[in-house]
Amino acid sequence: MLSRTRLIAALLGAVVVVGAGATAGIAQDEGNNDVRPLKVNQTEGYFDGQNQVFTYAQNFHCTIEAFDDLDGLGRQGDGVPAAADPDEMILPECISGETRGGSEPTIDPTGTPVENARKFWAIVPLFDANGNGIPEGIDPTPGVDVQCAEPGPPSTEEKGGFGSCTMHPSFVFVDPIIDEIGTAVTGLAVPNPTAGLPTLPGKLPIRSPVALPTVGPGVLVPLPSHSHIVETEIDDQSWWRVIVVLVKDATVWPDLDGNCAAGRDKCLTSLGALRASQAGDGSGRDIPTNIWLFFANEPLNHSGHDRHGG
Repeated sequence: MLSRTRLIAALLGAVVVVGAGATAGIAQDEGNNDVRPLKVNQTEGYFDGQNQVFTYAQNFHCTIEAFDDLDGLGRQGDGVPAAADPDEMILPECISGETRGGSEPTIDPTGTPVENARKFWAIVPLFDANGNGIPEGIDPTPGVDVQCAEPGPPSTEEKGGFGSCTMHPSFVFVDPIIDEIGTAVTGLAVPNPTAGLPTLPGKLPIRSPVALPTVGPGVLVPLPSHSHIVETEIDDQSWWRVIVVLVKDATVWPDLDGNCAAGRDKCLTSLGALRASQAGDGSGRDIPTNIWLFFANEPLNHSGHDRHGG
């Protein structure tokens, strides 16, 4: 078990105070490939114990709705809604966890009510498998298989670096869940260092050519290493809502083929297995985000034959 000092050291190694990411769209790739190695715009996931392929057609989106207020210290708002606060848009506010300013989306990027949106679970390993004192989700050299960052050949054409994954955000604000991360890693109550901090002033006057953001410092970390679980087998290109689950039990963590030490039926390769792990305290709760990814979903063909013929 990590001490609080080692936890803080690990987090400090990953934390960035401020950063920005591009959110411009890209041309859609119509190609379809369901065999390894996957293309550069593909990752794997799991459904009902089987491997899936996600084919991404454009980049991520982090929802900021008109009356959200997601800046200020701790992502808890500065008293001015986004619609009246243009400087709030200077950074992409990709947030894990609930905030009083409205980080839980009510619509997807097309305006569809969130209740009707597809969703998938990004499972993050917060145990230390290789004994180096760093939880695997924020370890630049994780000791377990993960689907993001891309593992490289023979599974994927691209080997991604830590903090990256195709068409994902490179950084995420985790201020609202920093205490949950600490508790998951250490088993001890770890206070959220941003709780109770005052917010910065609201809307600033826009003075050309420079507008200063009011977002303030925050716990902005590189994209954690993770794998994916979906609840459907075949889907066209769609927006998917990201839900994060922090996994504490190493025995249920699946390798790239869906096997684990606890036995195939307990591996986190299905929503049912995830719910069982959560009920047994092997995994944490569903953590909402305002992050959306755009991809098509289909089964992986293990036979080596491309059933699409391309």
